[in-house]
Amino acid sequence: MCCAVVKPLAEWLRLLLDLSMCVTFPTIASMMLDIVSYEGHAMLLQASGRIDFFNADVFEVQVRSAAMGVDRDVVIDASGVTYMSTAGLRVFLRIWQDLKKENRTLHICALRPYIQQVFEIIGFNQIIPNHADVAEALAAVESRT
Repeated sequence: MCCAVVKPLAEWLRLLLDLSMCVTFPTIASMMLDIVSYEGHAMLLQASGRIDFFNADVFEVQVRSAAMGVDRDVVIDASGVTYMSTAGLRVFLRIWQDLKKENRTLHICALRPYIQQVFEIIGFNQIIPNHADVAEALAAVESRT
């Protein structure tokens, strides 16, 4: 009776081990943020990769560090962002709220259509200025000042 239980259990464990070798887990390196330029009253950042549970906190720290001590609105070019989870959405909302307290604004531009659709469904496009491209976002910053 003992062997009848142990053998199937051993097979399940082997199967689980085999499956775990096939799974890749996202890493912090799957997201990048670069300071592109300072143009007029805007600081332009470019985000790329995935913004998800695994790296949203790092992304937030990077944006805050870049924006710290700079008296400009923040424009994030999201054309390179391939995926955004609710953790990423939360980061954008917190950054927008904090910049608003300093009489600054967060502008997001060039979202991929499926991410843009999520922004519209949850109403973020009514809160956070969202633009088709970088030029439109920079023009919106200049018209605000």
